[in-house]
Amino acid sequence: MHFFRIMVFAAAFLASGFAVGWLAKAFVDRDACLDAGGRWETRGNYCYGARPVEG
Repeated sequence: MHFFRIMVFAAAFLASGFAVGWLAKAFVDRDACLDAGGRWETRGNYCYGARPVEG
Protein backbone atom coordinates (compact mmCIF):
# COMPACT_ATOMS: atom_id res chain seq x y z
CA MET A 1 0.00 0.00 0.00
CA HIS A 2 2.86 2.36 0.77
CA PHE A 3 4.35 1.80 -2.72
CA PHE A 4 1.00 2.67 -4.32
CA ARG A 5 0.83 5.99 -2.44
CA ILE A 6 4.34 6.88 -3.56
CA MET A 7 3.50 6.08 -7.18
CA VAL A 8 0.31 8.17 -7.06
CA PHE A 9 2.25 11.08 -5.56
CA ALA A 10 4.97 10.76 -8.21
CA ALA A 11 2.40 10.68 -11.02
CA ALA A 12 0.62 13.75 -9.65
CA PHE A 13 3.95 15.55 -9.28
CA LEU A 14 4.92 14.79 -12.88
CA ALA A 15 1.51 15.79 -14.22
CA SER A 16 1.59 19.11 -12.38
CA GLY A 17 5.12 19.74 -13.66
CA PHE A 18 4.04 19.16 -17.25
CA ALA A 19 1.03 21.44 -16.78
CA VAL A 20 3.11 24.28 -15.31
CA GLY A 21 5.69 23.90 -18.09
CA TRP A 22 3.02 23.97 -20.79
CA LEU A 23 1.40 27.09 -19.33
CA ALA A 24 4.77 28.84 -19.01
CA LYS A 25 5.62 28.04 -22.64
CA ALA A 26 2.24 29.35 -23.80
CA PHE A 27 2.77 32.58 -21.86
CA VAL A 28 6.28 33.08 -23.28
CA ASP A 29 5.08 32.38 -26.84
CA ARG A 30 2.26 34.91 -26.57
CA ASP A 31 4.49 37.51 -24.94
CA ALA A 32 7.18 37.14 -27.63
CA CYS A 33 4.55 37.44 -30.35
CA LEU A 34 3.11 40.64 -28.94
CA ASP A 35 6.59 42.10 -28.33
CA ALA A 36 7.38 41.54 -32.02
CA GLY A 37 4.27 43.46 -33.06
CA GLY A 38 2.19 40.44 -33.93
CA ARG A 39 -1.30 39.33 -33.05
CA TRP A 40 -1.86 36.06 -31.18
CA GLU A 41 -4.57 33.90 -32.70
CA THR A 42 -6.19 32.02 -29.83
CA ARG A 43 -8.08 29.50 -31.93
CA GLY A 44 -5.03 28.20 -33.74
CA ASN A 45 -2.42 29.14 -31.12
CA TYR A 46 -0.17 30.89 -33.61
CA CYS A 47 1.37 34.31 -34.11
CA TYR A 48 0.24 36.45 -37.04
CA GLY A 49 2.05 39.48 -38.41
CA ALA A 50 5.11 39.60 -36.17
CA ARG A 51 8.22 41.37 -37.44
CA PRO A 52 11.57 39.55 -37.34
CA VAL A 53 14.08 40.77 -34.80
CA GLU A 54 16.99 42.63 -36.36
CA GLY A 55 20.49 42.34 -35.01
